[in-house]
Amino acid sequence: MKYEALFFSPIYRVARWAARRARIVRPLLPERSIAAIHHYVAVRALGGLPERRYLEESILPTLARAGFRRILFVGCRRYTRHYGRYFDGESTEYWTADCDAAAATWGAPGRHLVCDIRAIRAHVPAGFFDVVLLNGVFGFGVNDEPSMNETLAAIHDVLAPGGRLMVGWDKGIVPDPSGLSYMGQLFRPKPIEPLPAHKSFPENLEHVYDFFAALPA
Repeated sequence: MKYEALFFSPIYRVARWAARRARIVRPLLPERSIAAIHHYVAVRALGGLPERRYLEESILPTLARAGFRRILFVGCRRYTRHYGRYFDGESTEYWTADCDAAAATWGAPGRHLVCDIRAIRAHVPAGFFDVVLLNGVFGFGVNDEPSMNETLAAIHDVLAPGGRLMVGWDKGIVPDPSGLSYMGQLFRPKPIEPLPAHKSFPENLEHVYDFFAALPA
């Protein structure tokens, strides 16, 4: 593996080990501490990992070419601040959202929402977005099945009919999102061609990208 993150891989493995034991760790640490740890590890390690490279080299360029009207990326950090450059801002509007007001500095200028994704309905009209990218949110802020289902319901309401949802998640941290009750009721697996509907990585068996289409309300 020739990835920049290789040097930091011991840190990354420790973080994943801790995250998989979230039921033990989370009650002992305040959410701010968990978020700070995740941010530190992500900035140092994620940039060169295969799943991050796939996001930047395959997913975002494919979405830019597909001609979707509005795309929402949930969760802003220093390493996501350049994602808006993939989109021209006219034929495709790139929006961001994060519950941390301080993260706005890394969000899309003029198109950033400071909100919990579960409260997204209060900020945009129904059917506003064509695509929602939810990467690294389940397990790192939205941590239990009721909250995950609540998130899916909120996203479904702000997606246009047939709109697309991408969920990037880590095995062992949260249940498989495709098995959530609201996922079965509100979405169905569907790729954004030429990308597959389900993408895992031989180099990292934990991270997965799953693509879905919103079912009619």
